[in-house]
Amino acid sequence: MRDISKAELITALQEHPGLLPFQSHCDTRKLEWLDLERYHIYEGFFHKAVDRFGALKHSIANGATPLRFLSDLTVLADSAILCQPGEPSGFIFHCGRSGSTLLTKVLARDRRHLVIGEAAAHNQVLLALTDSGRTPLQPTLAQQTIYRNLVLAMGRRRTPEYTRYFVKFTSFNVLFIDFIRSVFPTVPVIFLYRAPEQILASFERDPAPWLDQNQDGLRPLLRRRMKPGQRTDTLLIKELLADFFYAGVAMTDGVKLLNYEDLTAEHLPEILNALNVESTEPRMRLMQTQFAFDAKEENRERTFSSKRTPPKPLPQEHRLAKLYRQLRESELNIVQS
Repeated sequence: MRDISKAELITALQEHPGLLPFQSHCDTRKLEWLDLERYHIYEGFFHKAVDRFGALKHSIANGATPLRFLSDLTVLADSAILCQPGEPSGFIFHCGRSGSTLLTKVLARDRRHLVIGEAAAHNQVLLALTDSGRTPLQPTLAQQTIYRNLVLAMGRRRTPEYTRYFVKFTSFNVLFIDFIRSVFPTVPVIFLYRAPEQILASFERDPAPWLDQNQDGLRPLLRRRMKPGQRTDTLLIKELLADFFYAGVAMTDGVKLLNYEDLTAEHLPEILNALNVESTEPRMRLMQTQFAFDAKEENRERTFSSKRTPPKPLPQEHRLAKLYRQLRESELNIVQS
């Protein structure tokens, strides 16, 4: 893959409106760019959108592949790389297995909405800024600038239709929400949560890729949160989930909470209102159609249901159960019971 200079990158950004940061390589300190052209992202995960676009381009354009190249990671420190940047309209944080992928796909049904879901670059930049977790993430101007420029560059207005830009983070990013809010203090935030026993059961059936596959050094970074002697994945997930819940409980200004049980077509108007999104009746109905399908299925029609048989509830005195009650009883919930 070709390595280009910052000057060449700026020229390429001017010539290719669809050019976005795709992923970073912390070992080589390189940032990989990819031209997504005018492809609208319907997928709940950014990497799936990239894969689908690549397959479509290969099929339609006689075996062609998307334009890709590398630049030095330090280009993110220079705002000169911002060409038609996209200011985020809303952030989606979550506990994992809490409906965030469904919400991402609901929003994306309106083609005015650019939605980036769990992009690798959002995780990898945290590794770069913390030397893979060896140093703390500090809200210095230098680090804030790098993070801000990455988010803005990923939200480029690739088509004139786009009026809103939403980012759905990977679950553990909520541990860095104070830093992210220091960079984007006025962006509306939704935090999705779910009964902890349901989350734990889901992770047991299907471990989180960012933990299970040891990708990009994330597993070692998160394992550093473990106390000495705690080395099992089950303990790590429980510790992290408690941290996710604590972060949700601590959220205040500009943040709204959304219980998985309330993520329904009926409540979509209230959810959009929390993100300051105005919508017409036809666009609302279009977005609501997404609730008829399973969030994880990109191709097959499969009914989505938020009422699957739950596992045995945790004891009332369990700390996760207590935190869940605090979240449910908060006045910040979008849907009040």
